[in-house]
Amino acid sequence: MEKVKIPQKTVKDAVIEINGQEVEVVTHLSLSDMIVLINDYVMAYFLPSRKVLVDGFVKPDYITAEYTQKLAIIDKFTSIDMADVDFKTFRDSWFDLITSKIENYQHFREMQERVISDIKEEKILESQVGSVLDAAFEMLKEALGKLDLQNMPKEMEKAQQLLKEMEESPVASVFKESKVEKKKSKNVSK
Repeated sequence: MEKVKIPQKTVKDAVIEINGQEVEVVTHLSLSDMIVLINDYVMAYFLPSRKVLVDGFVKPDYITAEYTQKLAIIDKFTSIDMADVDFKTFRDSWFDLITSKIENYQHFREMQERVISDIKEEKILESQVGSVLDAAFEMLKEALGKLDLQNMPKEMEKAQQLLKEMEESPVASVFKESKVEKKKSKNVSK
């Protein structure tokens, strides 16, 4: 198969009008631009500078993430001089006008939402597995603290009972499921 070269089209900026002023807008976000914007959004959303704890977790900061991203898009992808912007009079409708000229803006937002959703799911799973493991560790620590080394045979009996209880606990089911999945994947690969 012979490779062919596809000529790159030069993408022209769009021109819009805001308050009687012509503003140029980049009409296509590159993949690298999207990655930077998503990364900055994720950092502002999940690692806010002002940490508000809710149920022991840092509450995501949606508003800061959204407006930080809007400012970044205006600064990087338009001809607007950010030093002259009066944020008291800047309207969301102007931002909507700007993004309407970026042909892949919706695709970018969908990608970003998938990333945010995946991170949220991951955080939920981590907290669930983490709390189960924490509980198991506390049980084990408590049991080890109660060991009577003078009466070892009786203590061995207690340890076996504790292991049996742990095998029946939610922690064991997590590990049993992962062992079953490993066996299935080995059988499939054979």
